[in-house]
Amino acid sequence: MDLSIYTTIKLKMLGTYNEELDVSGGVLDKNAAVTGKIVYKWPTNKSLFDYPGDYIVQLELSGTGKKDFTSSHTIRVRELGRSYR
Repeated sequence: MDLSIYTTIKLKMLGTYNEELDVSGGVLDKNAAVTGKIVYKWPTNKSLFDYPGDYIVQLELSGTGKKDFTSSHTIRVRELGRSYR
């Protein structure tokens, strides 16, 4: 998909308690938008995953007077060594 029609691309992320997380410090590489690839590099100075649980990620795409959203994706974070059976 050619994403070059979008002038602004933002990463939105909700935490395990449905709170919007501050994703600043990460880098959203939009240079490959023409090929339909967007890369987000996680921040190296902090963790966005403070608690075990489900985190929801979605991109907000805007430009030419409209706003679109990608499908949401779930990132499941588990506590190392803990059994979830």
